[in-house]
Amino acid sequence: MDRVRYKDTGGASDHVFALFHLLGQALVPRLRDFPDRRLACFGRPGRWMTLSALMGRPINENVVLDHWGSDVMRLMASIKTGSV
Repeated sequence: MDRVRYKDTGGASDHVFALFHLLGQALVPRLRDFPDRRLACFGRPGRWMTLSALMGRPINENVVLDHWGSDVMRLMASIKTGSV
């Protein structure tokens, strides 16, 4: 099975990156308007000095933790079993 998927700009969102990682696949987005995009990070953006020009706001870790055990893992299991 091919483990790399190429998606256009519409397929490049945070939850899609997370699901691809959990499913053991790689997402390679083709991003339109790349210079206008910003990366999200865990922790303070200042920690990533070499990427500072590309950094946006930090990820709200509490939202991730609130939904990880139920929503994200249930969705991943549904995708793996073919239910979704």
